[in-house]
Amino acid sequence: MGDSCIMTQGIEKFKNVSSHMSFKITLGQERLKQQLNASINKNQVPHCQAFIDYGGRGGLSLALDFLLELVPSPGVGQHPDHHFLYPVATTAIVKSKPRCGDFSQEWRTFLNEHPYGNVNDWLRHMGADNKQGNITVDDVEELVRSVSYSAYSGGNKVCVLWGLERLKDEAGNKLLKLIEEPPKNTYFLMVVPDESHLLATLRSRSQIIHLPPLSEEVIFEKLLSLGHSKDDAAYAARLADGNLRKALSGIQNQEELAQQEKILIHFLRTAFRAKKNTAIVLDLMEWSNAMGSATRNEQKAFIVYSLDFMRQAMLVSYSSNNLVRFRSQNNFSLEKFAPYLHHKNLLPIVQLLEDTRMHIERNANGKILFADFALQMTRLLNS
Repeated sequence: MGDSCIMTQGIEKFKNVSSHMSFKITLGQERLKQQLNASINKNQVPHCQAFIDYGGRGGLSLALDFLLELVPSPGVGQHPDHHFLYPVATTAIVKSKPRCGDFSQEWRTFLNEHPYGNVNDWLRHMGADNKQGNITVDDVEELVRSVSYSAYSGGNKVCVLWGLERLKDEAGNKLLKLIEEPPKNTYFLMVVPDESHLLATLRSRSQIIHLPPLSEEVIFEKLLSLGHSKDDAAYAARLADGNLRKALSGIQNQEELAQQEKILIHFLRTAFRAKKNTAIVLDLMEWSNAMGSATRNEQKAFIVYSLDFMRQAMLVSYSSNNLVRFRSQNNFSLEKFAPYLHHKNLLPIVQLLEDTRMHIERNANGKILFADFALQMTRLLNS
């Protein structure tokens, strides 16, 4: 996208910008920090930027750091010219028509404690663990009203728009109008896990910034600083694929990962037994009923784990053992399983897992979905 598509604004009444940005929240990403620093020093900050963070790379933390440079404050969300838009859902306390304002305190806590978290982490934090969450037109209209007023400090107003993959169509249209006709000295920092989650019209009006994966060294040092052992930190950093959230989740949730591996191993062994004994299909249906009764977040976590498991097995199958980062917690041999993945079934297996994840997010009936998953996966593994 050319710069002609992007409007820039001067930094109004912002005379205390240093030539070096502190970025206290963001790890690594030195090139992007320099890029953002230069945009301020040149007085050429785009009015709308989209940070594309494929997972745990620091999209939200980078937006928060930039927010604090444009509108200085002792902390995030502690200034009336800090504005936020994020998904919400009903909870035990907010039983209907949830709004961002209902969860402002929970949101500030989340930003301080989980700047590398994703939407599911946020929904769990706010007490809506098994809900999808979305950004409604009411919250976009409230944002429009809020930024229409003059800046409290007489300078800039900054809006961090996060979780836009949960943006409803009507809300998206209203947000587009706001970004097309932004109030003076108002900046929009959007954070999404994939560029495809942005409306094409929003993409065309934004400067797109793709965050590269974090280095193993950065993740390793962060885990060490949190008190984890060198062995655990090194293993988690290798496994993370540049994703700090994945590293934190892996090192802090060993029991959960061990349970996901156990569930998958039980399924795989049952699937292979079914080739010689059709009566084993009853065992597969018992497994699918148990998975269908799990929460949607548990189902998605299992599918995500299974995708990574299959990719690791694929590396073994294609003799790329030096790239393998799998460490079984159930004495399972990936080397013995790997030969069952080959050029005829590998892509269909990955596609089946991706499709199952998509159907979970679209609230498909869990028991029917996993019954179909079990039968299709069994066929593919035994092909």
